[in-house]
Amino acid sequence: RYILSYSRAIIASITGFFLAVAFTYFFKQYAFSRLVIITATAIITVLIPGWRVFVHFLMSRGYLRPVKEQHPILFTRKTLIIGADEEGIHIAENILKRFDTGLDVVGFIDHQLPTDEDDLPVGFRGRLADLRDIVMTYRIRELIFSTTAFTNKEILLLMDETKDLRLTYRMVPRQQEILLGKASIENIGDFSFVNIEYTLFYRLHRITKRAFDMVISGMMLTLFSPFLVVLFGFGKGRKKQFWGAEGTIFEATIFDVKGGFLKELPLFIGVLFGNLSLVGSSMVETSDPDPHLICQPGLTGLERIRSVKFKPEDRQILDHYYVQNQSFTMDLEIIMKTVFST
Repeated sequence: RYILSYSRAIIASITGFFLAVAFTYFFKQYAFSRLVIITATAIITVLIPGWRVFVHFLMSRGYLRPVKEQHPILFTRKTLIIGADEEGIHIAENILKRFDTGLDVVGFIDHQLPTDEDDLPVGFRGRLADLRDIVMTYRIRELIFSTTAFTNKEILLLMDETKDLRLTYRMVPRQQEILLGKASIENIGDFSFVNIEYTLFYRLHRITKRAFDMVISGMMLTLFSPFLVVLFGFGKGRKKQFWGAEGTIFEATIFDVKGGFLKELPLFIGVLFGNLSLVGSSMVETSDPDPHLICQPGLTGLERIRSVKFKPEDRQILDHYYVQNQSFTMDLEIIMKTVFST
């Protein structure tokens, strides 16, 4: 039975009330007063279903991830169909025919206004260039992509541009197409949707990751502070500029010494102040072209634990895999593999 089912919780509370009343009636010498029974039942009825309703509300607003495929009708997630072509229309029609999807289709957006706008099952909300404004105006929580209207590269670019808005992304996979990353399959009408989530950008994940970075970097800087003082004192520090997420640039110091660990020791300062993370994308100097990183660069990451030189396009695939699968456990595994492989 589903633990977040508030309807079952309400039924359980009512059943408990009648059992308590029956016990009070037939066993008066052992029972509590009727006032106590009624008061306790009222409190239980509010609390037991109440927290479940609250969790559903948080999931509908994107603060928590949905944990089941069949969604409640009470709290729906406002949804945009990206692509007003034949497939996009078919997707919208299938969703509108069902009430168990948890999706409220707000409308379509596309590169330009469709010529047959009157034939759309829901309204056309605007052009793709205004996607962020439309998402915030209509409080959108889901984007469903028509894969016949957009290429994989275009879809990934749109996901990158909106990753900070706590959205869930869905698409109908093309035949013989494999998606790299965490995803689940959900059947809605004639379509099997692939649900893609950027777990790294959920608020809880970001808070725990940042806290972990600060604790570990603080410990490392404290533990190896004598080495830092000596090497900085001898003028071994060399400042370099690196690409950050979304085209930003930051400056970090590296020691001009032999030995990988001592060389990168001052980078923990960047981790402490939030320019870097312990685990993230590869660090790319600004002398190279902008790699279009979608997450913070890190002291280590998926690319570093592979003894292969990746091309820029391969690095983006690894970044997408990381942001879709990131967890505290995964970061620990990457760190441990980095430590024991060096």
